[in-house]
Formats: sequence, C-alpha cells, structure tokens
Amino acid sequence: MNARLIAAMAVGVVAGLTSALLIGQQRPVQAEQKPQEQRWEYKVITLPAQSDQATEQLNKLAAVGWEYVGLINTAIPSVVYPDQRQNSGVSEKPGHESWVILRRSKS
Repeated sequence: MNARLIAAMAVGVVAGLTSALLIGQQRPVQAEQKPQEQRWEYKVITLPAQSDQATEQLNKLAAVGWEYVGLINTAIPSVVYPDQRQNSGVSEKPGHESWVILRRSKS
C-alpha cells in the first residue's frame, strides 16, 4: 500500500510540474490595441416648417451618413401680421423653422 501511495504522489508531482511548465511556456498575451478614437464632423441645418419637407430633407441627409444629434434653436413660433381679409386684425402663419445639428463619422 505504501508503494501505491508513493507511486500516486510521484504521478501527481510529475503532472503538476508538467502543467506548470506548459503554462509557463505559453506565448505572452499580445497587448490589447486601444480602439481608435471616433471622430465626427458636424453640420447645422435649418429644417422647414412643413413636416413633409423636413422629413424629406432629413432622409436625404441620412442616406449619406448624417444622423440627428439634437435641436439647437427654433425660430419665432409664429409670425403675426395684419390680416387684410378679416376684421380680427391679425393672422398667424402656422409652423416655424428649426435649427438642428447632425453628425457623421469622419473617415
């Protein structure tokens, strides 16, 4: 029984040393490359008051890589001017233009 115990211990020691040598001989891990910083170009546009025209303009710009970032400013919401046809004295022009900022990846 002692011979079996000694043989088992010897096998364990050999296996342990072999594993340690194999692990120690692995190629070093290559340094991780830092991802390249994303660069953007920006564009400010004026969107027309009519939603269908604004949608068309945004879709054309999206087709060439521009994406919406946010609203910068809106014009005066409505233009009030004298109305010659009614006695109310004023009339409103509905809608207003908006400035928005777009971006796309810089190649």
